[in-house]
Amino acid sequence: MTTNQRGCLTLLGMVLFGIFICAGIPFILLPSMSAGVTLPVITVPGEPLHLVLPIIGKVDTVNTVMGMLLADAIVLLLAFLAWRASKGWTNKVPGRGQGAMEVLVDGLWGLTKSMAPNTPPVRNILFPLMATIFIFLLAANWGKLLPGVESVGFIHCGYEGFTGFPRDEVALQNTAGGYQLRVESPLDGGVATTYETYTQCNSFKNSEYAAYAVTELDPFLDKQQVHVVEEGDTLASIAEAWNTEVEEIVAGGLPEGEKYAKYQSYRDVDFTAVGIIALNQGIQDEEGHSGAEVDAEAPLVAGQELVVRERLVGVPATTVDNQLYAVTPFVRGAATDLNLTIGLSIISFIAIQAFGIGTLGLNYFQKFINVHALGTLSKNPLGAIDFIAGLFEIVSEIGKLVSLSFRLFGAIFAGGLLYAVFLFLFGAVIPVVILGLEIIVGGAQAAVFSVLTLIFCAQAMVSHVHDDDHGDGHH
Repeated sequence: MTTNQRGCLTLLGMVLFGIFICAGIPFILLPSMSAGVTLPVITVPGEPLHLVLPIIGKVDTVNTVMGMLLADAIVLLLAFLAWRASKGWTNKVPGRGQGAMEVLVDGLWGLTKSMAPNTPPVRNILFPLMATIFIFLLAANWGKLLPGVESVGFIHCGYEGFTGFPRDEVALQNTAGGYQLRVESPLDGGVATTYETYTQCNSFKNSEYAAYAVTELDPFLDKQQVHVVEEGDTLASIAEAWNTEVEEIVAGGLPEGEKYAKYQSYRDVDFTAVGIIALNQGIQDEEGHSGAEVDAEAPLVAGQELVVRERLVGVPATTVDNQLYAVTPFVRGAATDLNLTIGLSIISFIAIQAFGIGTLGLNYFQKFINVHALGTLSKNPLGAIDFIAGLFEIVSEIGKLVSLSFRLFGAIFAGGLLYAVFLFLFGAVIPVVILGLEIIVGGAQAAVFSVLTLIFCAQAMVSHVHDDDHGDGHH
């Protein structure tokens, strides 16, 4: 075999593997297991969590707070491991763990010294503040990439204005079991939820919503459909008869008092000969053919009971599992909540003003209202420009709050959204590339926020007033 032939075979194998991973898994395998990939509920605010904790009892919070607590736990764990590796900060010959932490801290301190004066306030306050922000944001941004974060949560009735799916119960090892959303087709974005679907779903679990419970049962919603073959029936005629019946039900064409309740179908119901054969491996026609060999136009053996559909789903559904559900993750990335990023920005803003006032005193405010420039207008008319520029500094200073908070929030929120979209479209492998980018972006955004805080504080300690006046003693 030549080199080119081996290369072609390798390329063919890569293409086939890519087709299986990017098309076979998300578009065939997972939907066949009613576990297709779907987009999560996308909201800017943190999603509410109603938890019942031991001793504490009922706790109402949001999942981004849980993300913040996860980041705190990671930071504390790193601190404990560093303390343990250094034998209580007494080990003079560092091991690998202590050495790695010392490299990180030394790098942050070197960055601080290169951008700010080496003064006690910088060493004792600014450096710890900048380092804490960096390590916390790094833990928050990378912690959201851990398995289970933003993917495992509690299933609940879909809130009004979003989308939802029916649910299936699944067996979990060593537990009582759980639920997953029932997604039976690829690229299924779900069904729009309304106030009616939300209240009806809750009627199965909450007595307060009992008035919204379904009173009419539609056999097309939640039951297996069986057809008894009559003389002369073919697969084609059976499929056509059931398609016609469904159309009549959806159109509400049956008279009042019929056993069928009117409903609005949200998923196309289509009976086909191939689908009926797939559900009935023992199907036989009068010519002796069975299974997949049965022709759609051949008469079938009378008396056979054929399953024509495992489940027909419509709205309103008549069982608790066929309501519209959504999943709220237990933990969501902390920086995907504007409350956190704005809170950190306020801390940075206060630190900037504190270092400026602590170093320059009241002269710090001349950065914004340059009265010195007004006092020297007679000797330096261009001082009016300095005064006007100071007024623009007020806008720039307030803008730091917006830029710091929205830059961090936008990058982390958009990254999670991009990953969800790629997972929805491709299922596997390709979204791993987005995870790699998320690692880079998460680290970069932690560095940007902390370094900008350092730079702004260092700039605040520099005087903007150049006193050219000379006292009488000089003359």
